[in-house]
Amino acid sequence: MRELVDAATDCIVAGLDTPSLRVLAGAEPTESQFVIEPLVAATLDELGLSSLMTELPERGALKAMLRRFLDGRLSTRELSSWAHRVIGHDGPGDCRPFVLLDDVYDDWESAGFDLDTLTTQATAEAQAFLDGLPSPRKIGS
Repeated sequence: MRELVDAATDCIVAGLDTPSLRVLAGAEPTESQFVIEPLVAATLDELGLSSLMTELPERGALKAMLRRFLDGRLSTRELSSWAHRVIGHDGPGDCRPFVLLDDVYDDWESAGFDLDTLTTQATAEAQAFLDGLPSPRKIGS
């Protein structure tokens, strides 16, 4: 939930302002999803962006995290850990490569991988996902 609170704060700093956005920006990063998710929905509605909720929330959140990863604001390990924690193995199939990346990180040395290769593979996977292209299916192979 920290990412959503941070994003709301960034929006306020950028000049966006709605009542629910202010509440969201002031929320505790450890707040329950049952408190945060309605605030996100209300904020999107107030900003006229309700249509964004037609996409699975996990997929939309992953897109935001992938942009942060590609911009260098998030490490490969942070991305994979987040994906495993938030999306999980039961999440949308096209999100799974990033979840599986966390599993690969757990034993990358014994599996014969190097971190630069994993980052290169994750970057290709992230770009394909954001471009709407099929997965290159290279992570951990």
